[in-house]
Amino acid sequence: MFNYAEINASNICHGVKQVGEAIIAADHIAIGDLDAGLIGQQWTGTVWEAGPPTIRKQLSGTEWVETWTDNEWGSLKTLRGADSNIGRKLDKLMDAIQITNSVDLEANRVVRFYDFLVLRGWVTQARADELQAGIQET
Repeated sequence: MFNYAEINASNICHGVKQVGEAIIAADHIAIGDLDAGLIGQQWTGTVWEAGPPTIRKQLSGTEWVETWTDNEWGSLKTLRGADSNIGRKLDKLMDAIQITNSVDLEANRVVRFYDFLVLRGWVTQARADELQAGIQET
């Protein structure tokens, strides 16, 4: 049996497998043991090294809420409860984001949400960019 790490164009391992015949292909590296720990690591040509971090832009509702500081979230909740057109709009935007329990930080409605907050001066553009950066996988 032959063990291989499957790599992408950046030499990042995205899978390991065992086959009955040798494979000669640029996207396969022969390995000694079938080690799933190689997934995400980068082949340098001689050794495996930690690959670049993966940034995820699809968040659960809980993960999205946790991107905010306690003070920011408290302020949003206060503004959301305001009996005004702006408060109702913020309430509607936040409901639309949370109702699916999944937030795509690159989705048009989410981008508009952050733009709305920046326009109102509730967060700076730098903070909005940080909130939209995603979560680094460990």
